[in-house]
Amino acid sequence: KMDIKVKEAQEWLNSTYVGHSWYTELDADGITGATTCRALCKALQYELGLSGIDGIIGSGTLSACPTIGSSTTNVNLIKILQCGFYCKGYECGGITGVYSLATQNAATAFRKDVGFTNNDGTMPPRFIKALLNTDAYVLVSSGTVYVRNAQQYLNTNYIINLPNWSLIPCN
Repeated sequence: KMDIKVKEAQEWLNSTYVGHSWYTELDADGITGATTCRALCKALQYELGLSGIDGIIGSGTLSACPTIGSSTTNVNLIKILQCGFYCKGYECGGITGVYSLATQNAATAFRKDVGFTNNDGTMPPRFIKALLNTDAYVLVSSGTVYVRNAQQYLNTNYIINLPNWSLIPCN
C-alpha cells in the first residue's frame, strides 16, 4: 500500500542522485521494496566516497560508515537515515538533514525493536545496515512474540559480539 512518507523518500533520492551513472531513477510509488532499499544503500556508499557503488552494505561499506547522530555534519547522510526510517515505518520528523529529537527518537525506537534498550539515540553502522534493507524488526501478522523476543535476545547478547554478522530480523 502507498505510504506518502516512502514516496517522499523516493522523490528525494530521485531529485538528489538522478544523473549519476550508478543511480537508477525510482518509481515514486510510495511502496518500500528492495529497489528503494538498494537505492538508499547506493546513496550511502556515494556519500561515504566509496568506489564500486553496488548497493550492498558489506565489510567495506561498514568500515567506512560512521555512527550517525547529532554530531554528523553531512546532511545527506542524515537524510538517507531519515528516508530509511520512513521506509521502515518510523516517524523521524521529516527528511530535513537535521538529526533532531524526532530523528533521535526514531533511532531509539528502531534500536529497541532490534533488541537494544540501552542506547544513546545514534545509529552505528550495523544498525544502519539493518535499517536500509527489507528485513522487518517489528512483529509481523504471522509472527509470534516469543520468537521475536528470542531474536532480540540473540542480537543483544550474541550477534552484536560477532563483528562480521548482520543483525537478525526481529519479526
